[in-house]
Amino acid sequence: MADLIEELYTFLKQADAWELNHLFRALDEAKEAGDSGKEQELISKIDNFETHIVPIIADIDAGFGNAEATYLLAKKFIQAGACCIQLENQVSDEKQCGHQDGKVTVPHEDFLAKINAVRYAFWNSALKMALSWRVPTLWAQV
Repeated sequence: MADLIEELYTFLKQADAWELNHLFRALDEAKEAGDSGKEQELISKIDNFETHIVPIIADIDAGFGNAEATYLLAKKFIQAGACCIQLENQVSDEKQCGHQDGKVTVPHEDFLAKINAVRYAFWNSALKMALSWRVPTLWAQV
């Protein structure tokens, strides 16, 4: 999945680069031609350019292993371009809807260790941290 995110982000970055390159070339041509109206129009398009890149939130369930495995998985997704990692406290193989009783959860201490592991993965990257966690077991009797 991390490879797919990286591939998508690479494609979207290339689309941005292609479009901006054409805008700047057109701006140079307008300057050379002395067309100030076209020049201002292109400057406005460049200033208001909207990127093709969208934020990606990577849902890594309960982290797929211990805190170290969670760190490595989060790091891989962050390197691929995810701006947010989402964790949950239910064991992946035993998931149930949030309103149902009898959920199997990751032990509290393990879940906190995994949250910290994701925090460390962000701290070791150039990105600011965005972390989300789901605790549907708080909504029902466990």
